[in-house]
Amino acid sequence: MTLFATNLGIGKIAVPPGVDKYQDAAAGSGATIGIMLFISMLVKFAMIVAGIWAMLNILLAAYQFFNNKGDAGQYQKVSQQITNTVMGLVLLMSLYTIVAVIGLIFFGDAGYILNPTLKPIP
Repeated sequence: MTLFATNLGIGKIAVPPGVDKYQDAAAGSGATIGIMLFISMLVKFAMIVAGIWAMLNILLAAYQFFNNKGDAGQYQKVSQQITNTVMGLVLLMSLYTIVAVIGLIFFGDAGYILNPTLKPIP
């Protein structure tokens, strides 16, 4: 990072306070695990938001189903809404699986991106 910044004429970039605790000291090369923590938090946040959205979507569909007064078009709309919600949840679970497979292929551990472990800095 310092070399890249120097080549741009920016100078030396100091590590902000608190960020240095996320460096992997065992690697010895100055590699950081911060991006893995960011991706992990992003995937977990997406799972939470999508789960809440799916729950609200199903509750709204149920409300529409019970209050449609026998309209066949409304039944079709509710059915499509529930189908789309379930498909979205399947895609979300696929995202979680894909991230685990990528972690297994590139890092040898399926939980490397999803649950990164920080090594203590001496």
